[in-house]
Parts: sequence; structure tokens; C-alpha cells
Amino acid sequence: MKLKKKVPMLIIMALFIAITGMAMAATTSVRVFVDGSEVQFPDQKPIINSDNRTLVPVRFVSEALGAEVEWLAPTRTVKINYNDKLILLEVGLKQAVIGTSVVTLDTKTEIVGNRTMVPLRFVSECLGAEVEWQAVEQAVYITTANSDQALVDSDLILKTPPPGDNENHVNLIALVYYKYSTPVEPQITDLQELLEKRFTTEQVKPIIDYIKTKQVGESAHIPVKDWSIDGKLIRVSDSILAITVTIWNQGE
Repeated sequence: MKLKKKVPMLIIMALFIAITGMAMAATTSVRVFVDGSEVQFPDQKPIINSDNRTLVPVRFVSEALGAEVEWLAPTRTVKINYNDKLILLEVGLKQAVIGTSVVTLDTKTEIVGNRTMVPLRFVSECLGAEVEWQAVEQAVYITTANSDQALVDSDLILKTPPPGDNENHVNLIALVYYKYSTPVEPQITDLQELLEKRFTTEQVKPIIDYIKTKQVGESAHIPVKDWSIDGKLIRVSDSILAITVTIWNQGE
């Protein structure tokens, strides 16, 4: 008899813990950066939902990436035009429609604080950007496919693969040329800027310091060296006339 009396109390306690956990997740403060610039949210901030997924206000993030956003009230659907692609997101569903294709997301789209909130996976799957979650900072770093093109006056050679055509999961290939007609230091400075869009200054420093040990001359050669940082493999290799830095996305 005593056991039967305790069961309802245990159920109440379990429900209380679950509700409290959801409330704490929903109020967690998350910051979002696009190509190094923080996105400002005037009202509803990004949250972590009950599925432990980060949700962001679709309008502000999409517009920061250069998309046009429209709300279709009758069907509770967000319409997004991005790079000549039509994307539809219906509230309450774990999917997005891109043209005639359907992409499955890891949690549903929902309305919070009168804003349509979408999972971060939507940003990478549908808007073609790279997304990195830094748990310690409670921050999301979004890198657009065209962010590396900002270095228009650089001698640094980039071979970033196009989205959707990347079987080897290469994130970036950059070449620093050691020629008498091409200054090396500006190339290294530009390379450091690109790497710091993906990693922290502290993580990048050993890589740059290693590259700087390269000397000019046929007999000067530094061994191949690898770093594993935040799920990415970074390799520095020397071909006498150039240093090649290759970044792969691991675990894909």
C-alpha cells in the first residue's frame, strides 16, 4: 500500500525535473557569428530546445547570409529565396523543402516569442554554410561559402572546393608561394586571417609558427605536420616552392 502512494509522487517529481530541464534549455543564451561578425537579435534570442538542439530565428540568420525571407501566415510557412533557390519551412515539421527536394532536419521548426525558430542544421543543409558549435563559449560560428573570397588583393592561392562536390570532405586548400617575385609575409598574414575564421587565435598560432620556419632554397624543406582541431584535420606540407595547408572535415 505504501508503494502505491509513492508512485504518484515519483511521477510528479519526474515531470517537474523534465519541465525544469526544458525551461533551462529554452533560456540558455546563445551567440551567433556569421563570418566573424555577431548577429544581433532585437527580441527573440537563439535557444537550446528540449531536444538539446540549438534553434535560431530564421529571419535574422537568413538575412545575414544574404537571403530574402517571407512569412506565409495562412500555411504557417517561411519562404526563403537564397541564391536562386526556393526554400520552404513549415512550423511543426522536421523538414525543409528546397525546390523539389526534401531535407530532413534534426528537430522541428517552431515559433518562440513570435519568431520562427529553425535548427542550426538548416543553416548548413539548406543555406550552404558551415556551422560550428563552441560549447564552452555557448556560441555558434557560421562561415559562408564565399567568405574566403574577401582577400581579393592577396597572393595566397585558394582551392576551396565548391559545396556539393566534395567527396574527400576538404574544407580548404591554401598555398603560400615562395618565389622571388611574390612576398611571403603578406601571404602568411592572409592565411592566418583565414584560419582564424575557423579556429581560435591560440589554436592557429602553432600552425603559423611552424610555417614560418620554412626557409627559401631547394635544400630547405620542412616535414609534413598534422593538427587535429575541433573535428578537423589540418596538414602543412612543403613542396619546396610552396607550403600547402589542407583542412579536412573529419568524421563525415
